[in-house]
Amino acid sequence: MTARIFRGGVCMTMSTRIAEIVENKGKRALVALEENSFRPSGGGQPGDSGILRGEGFEAVVEDCRYQDGRPLLYLRVKRGKPETGMTVDASVDLGRKHLLSRMHTGEHILSRILEDSNPGLEVTKVAIGEEESTIFLSYEGKIDWDVLFKAEEKALEIIRADLPVNVNIVERQKAQTIENLKINWNRVVDPEIRVVSIPDFDIIACSGTHTDSTGDVGGILVTGFKGASTEWSVSFTVHREQYLSEYSYVMRPLLRSVGCSLKKLPNVYESLQQERKQLLKALDKARNMLDLPWNFQDLGPCKLQYLFLEGMPMDMILPSVKETLDENTIVLALAGKEPGKASFVLARGAACAFDLRHFIRDNPELRARGGGTREWVQGETSEMSTGKWLEALKVLTNSNQ
Repeated sequence: MTARIFRGGVCMTMSTRIAEIVENKGKRALVALEENSFRPSGGGQPGDSGILRGEGFEAVVEDCRYQDGRPLLYLRVKRGKPETGMTVDASVDLGRKHLLSRMHTGEHILSRILEDSNPGLEVTKVAIGEEESTIFLSYEGKIDWDVLFKAEEKALEIIRADLPVNVNIVERQKAQTIENLKINWNRVVDPEIRVVSIPDFDIIACSGTHTDSTGDVGGILVTGFKGASTEWSVSFTVHREQYLSEYSYVMRPLLRSVGCSLKKLPNVYESLQQERKQLLKALDKARNMLDLPWNFQDLGPCKLQYLFLEGMPMDMILPSVKETLDENTIVLALAGKEPGKASFVLARGAACAFDLRHFIRDNPELRARGGGTREWVQGETSEMSTGKWLEALKVLTNSNQ
């Protein structure tokens, strides 16, 4: 077994042979190796990735998964084709493997702290990723930023303590005697159990890869959470410094634009939210009292009612559209949002029997994008001239007489 540079890091390479080609379609293949150095997915962690190279053959290993009790490699073929019995150099991307190990150890730390700090909280599953990872929780209580910030601080203390992370293979019968071992015995049927422990902190059965110590994780930053009682999810990353730097590049210009200190920003935001709610209430009262300047034109079998208003929200126009629409009417409303762009609503009554979705599709000169039903479509357009819309509608109504 040798090591070489791969994807900016070190790869582990071993010589083996392709034992079986399970599937081979175009540039995709599924193969089994006689000796496999790629770790299959499991424990919420993706399988190893890397490269397979043989004579006249090269493929990217995108994943490794168990199927029918054996590990199979998911390949994206770059040149040649795999053949049974072919000798290949199998190279595992150790840089990615180490990153996933940091993520997985970080997950163990954060999960243990969340469970210990919040009675009744239980981690139900995890999804380990390269950029961010997610912990799924069952908890009848409330998850908020205060809970997560405290957990993050405790996790950073464990990382700074640089505690050893031990991995041991234990016979099932012996594992059943380990105190405080976290394991779902109904799901784990193996005769041997892989036990991952951080002394005096955490002990759990896990098939994923991990760092040698908590210090190797580097750092943890909680990036978000979702859910409500009793199902929650918490996202985090080990790229702490990178994320904090990116947040800083966004936050500093924002603070200058708002004109307040960092500590005052939440109060400013809450104040703006309250003002917005009050404004929306006022608009709700005002929209039904507007007398809009509709224009009218006879289109033969249908009458057309149309308008263009600069800077008027479409929400303010919609009540009038619905109120004035009858079975013999086509209603067109254009509301300018910004230079060169407007919102539009096009509606028809039952007697004007044509499909407005086809009208938008068949008139690309209107530069409109949107969707809806046969009777009502809305969206955005960069054609601000009502004249062009009227010409297209005239053609439509004349062709349907």
